[in-house]
Amino acid sequence: MYLSSGLWSEGKDETMPRRGENIYKRKDGRWEARYIAYYDEAGKAHYKSLYAKTYIEVKRKKQQVNLPQRQRPKPESSQESVSFEKICRLWLEAIQPHVKESTYVKYRGILDTYVIPKLGSCIMNTGPLDTKVTQSGPLNAKVLEQYFAGLLEHGKSDGTGLSAKSVSDIKSVIKMALIFAVQKELGGGCNMDHILIKQENKQVRVLTKEEQARLEQYLLAEPSGIHVGIYISLYTGIRLGELCALRWEQVDLNKNMISIQKTMLRLKDYASASQKKTRVVETLPKSPSAVRTVPVSDFLSGILHEKSGMEKQAYVLTGSKDKYVEPRLMEYHFKKITKKLGIEGANFHCLRHTFATRCVEAGFDIKTLSVILGHSSIQITMNKYVHPTLDMKRENMKKLERLMDKEL
Repeated sequence: MYLSSGLWSEGKDETMPRRGENIYKRKDGRWEARYIAYYDEAGKAHYKSLYAKTYIEVKRKKQQVNLPQRQRPKPESSQESVSFEKICRLWLEAIQPHVKESTYVKYRGILDTYVIPKLGSCIMNTGPLDTKVTQSGPLNAKVLEQYFAGLLEHGKSDGTGLSAKSVSDIKSVIKMALIFAVQKELGGGCNMDHILIKQENKQVRVLTKEEQARLEQYLLAEPSGIHVGIYISLYTGIRLGELCALRWEQVDLNKNMISIQKTMLRLKDYASASQKKTRVVETLPKSPSAVRTVPVSDFLSGILHEKSGMEKQAYVLTGSKDKYVEPRLMEYHFKKITKKLGIEGANFHCLRHTFATRCVEAGFDIKTLSVILGHSSIQITMNKYVHPTLDMKRENMKKLERLMDKEL
């Protein structure tokens, strides 16, 4: 029988189950012992029962059963670590159907060239703040600080540093991959908001009025397709890729307008069956605001009239619907011309900056100029493409002098 404490009295059969044994006496007088027969995939236990006339007998039966080992899911903290390279590959796979091909190629190029070689082996959990970049260390804020500092100092293949703009682009791609990891519960987040990449105020090249006059004189002396194309960019500000993709069907000389609908790019070819490293594609411009109609001056319209009459599907630069001039080749021709004319430090994109600066000098409304350039906001136009020349600065100083003279 039970003692007052409820403990078993040796040699006697008990009348109540012991706590925690899952053994109890049934109403029919038998003893029942429940035990775990197996665990399902979710780790849930499934029970079976044993029966006997006495407590000792049913307990002995239960002890003879081989109880299964429970396969519990590992807690998140002890789950198998995921490498950052795996995160990056999964993120690329997820976004590929939803972004432009040029965007995908840009992101993949950044990851393959700069991120994965250095950070790909880092595991997706947090570690001590003094952890250095290692082949298997955790990815955390300290690691990223050291990584970005290294890019700025010696990130290029020749050992020199990358520009702050390039490092900022790399940081943005890493941030998107980390957000993806958190959303998919593949790893903890890593806050980079405190990591600032200081942008340098790079001096943008704008042709002087004398340089522009020399260039125009040279282009108009022999108005080939290439020369006319340069002239178009100089007086409309369209981008290099937009010019290369421009066909005559997009040029309306009756209304003096050019419709920008596509851009031409040379992209790295990631197709597994491809034998080429890159390929030329025509795609939508870089943003919805870049799809636009650009007015053409009467003077430029007159030059285009002399070249018109081509097949509508023909490229403006070649006069052929099959042959085109790709951006890389157009840049080469422009560099060759500027070298011949003694115009130093100018690339094709400086034509766009020059156009914007001349427009400001002429008193253009900034909102109108922003729309013509295809910008999504006036701030982009003001910060990147409007460059006060020395003449503009002097003229504004004269305005101040005239104001003071009137007051005196």
